[in-house]
Amino acid sequence: MSVSAKSRSGGVQPINAAVTKKGTQPAAKSAARSPAPRLRIIIRRLPPGLTEAEFWNAIGNEWHMGRGKVDWAAFKDGKISKE
Repeated sequence: MSVSAKSRSGGVQPINAAVTKKGTQPAAKSAARSPAPRLRIIIRRLPPGLTEAEFWNAIGNEWHMGRGKVDWAAFKDGKISKE
């Protein structure tokens, strides 16, 4: 921006006129998003040799994703202790 353009606008950014109308609110952006999972369960200290398939078989079918209790899941391999 040139120096003359800055002096004319006084450093004020232009805004949309629809935003300044009283009594109207812009549409909420969060309405289009799916709701976040409400529950997180963390199971710690898994054996280092346990695979993800073995884990899911051990906890049962009702805990598999999409069967009512779980909407999101992540599996991280167990670690061998260095102590």
